[in-house]
Amino acid sequence: MLTTDRKLDRRITLEARSLCRHGYRVTIISFPYSKACENYENEPFEVICIGKDFKGFIDNPWEKISSFFLKPYQALESSNSYLTMARGRIKSIIKGYCLNLEKFYRNLFLQESLRAQGNVYHVHDLHPLPSGSIATRQLGAKLVYDCHELFIEQEFNKKERRKWSHIEQKYIYSVDRVITINKSIARELQKRYGIQLPAIIQNCESRAQRDKSIQSGKSISLRRFVLTNESKIVLYQGGLLPNRNIEVMIRSMNFVSNPHITLVILGNGELRAKLNKIVKKERLERRVLLVPAVSQDELIRITAFARVGVIPYQATCLNTYYCTPNKLYEFIAAGIPLLVNDLPELRNIITKYEIGWVADLSTPERAAKAVNQIFSNDVELEVRRKNSIKAFETLCWEEEEKKLLALYEQL
Repeated sequence: MLTTDRKLDRRITLEARSLCRHGYRVTIISFPYSKACENYENEPFEVICIGKDFKGFIDNPWEKISSFFLKPYQALESSNSYLTMARGRIKSIIKGYCLNLEKFYRNLFLQESLRAQGNVYHVHDLHPLPSGSIATRQLGAKLVYDCHELFIEQEFNKKERRKWSHIEQKYIYSVDRVITINKSIARELQKRYGIQLPAIIQNCESRAQRDKSIQSGKSISLRRFVLTNESKIVLYQGGLLPNRNIEVMIRSMNFVSNPHITLVILGNGELRAKLNKIVKKERLERRVLLVPAVSQDELIRITAFARVGVIPYQATCLNTYYCTPNKLYEFIAAGIPLLVNDLPELRNIITKYEIGWVADLSTPERAAKAVNQIFSNDVELEVRRKNSIKAFETLCWEEEEKKLLALYEQL
């Protein structure tokens, strides 16, 4: 498996564990300067972090400029200052104007990929696809392209989007099987490239991980952060990143009528300083609480303290429009109902399993109206909670891994 994740995505570790349990030997090759090598000593798979010399700069005419921008960008990665707001722009400038993306990622991964001598190369998202394609061609191996999202439809600048589009168009026809996360993205990829409909493997949480988290005695409780035992928690959990509409949810608390309703924002990211500033400016310190991110092992237990989970994403790009983020399935694993913005794949799951509410969350007033309506009917809230618990019987990794294993058997 090839990935640029600095910390391995839950989807990657679940897939790797499933394959190992069924007799495959899995090596994950990850990005330099990564945390992917940490805390995986007891896993059945091996993790290799590529050397830190950044060989991807070979053949790059903008090598010196790229190196100049990359070092301060890495410094910002660990910073909690207001400078982190510039991180996305720096990254976009590097990729759009300074790097030959195809050569960079090809050279970065290829040497280690060939050394691994795999029978199957499973590339996660678009970055490592060129090196995966070349390695499989040289070794006579099979190639799986695992699209965690509609990659090229993210909010890139025009130059970066054009580069990624060229890479996907060039290499997708060398792939033996494409995997993605939902029907909308699968159909979009089939329509664009005329390929076989990608296999759909959802980002569900596993029963084993849920049970491990629930039984953990070391996890903190969200009750530590709320003011009273009567607090009714609306939870946003995940990265604090731009264009996720978190700011609107914070301001909506000005219009939520029940004083016991508390918005808890659980996570880290470049918006943390900005969000804290909004909370203070709006004088919402008693209604909105920002809690640092926790480990994946603790997440489900902590999430279960909430009454409602919220996914307020707006359709700022086609990728977000079609999204089914990890937090959707983590809320379901925790057995709590959801409030989501009206995006097609989110709507499909919420309405099919009757596990929450779809509403217009585009303004603070509209978001507050939805929250007020939810907490005005305790009976319906309890019904949706029970439906969420029941939905996890189907929307769990143990069901999704069957599809992954069948696909590998076909390969």
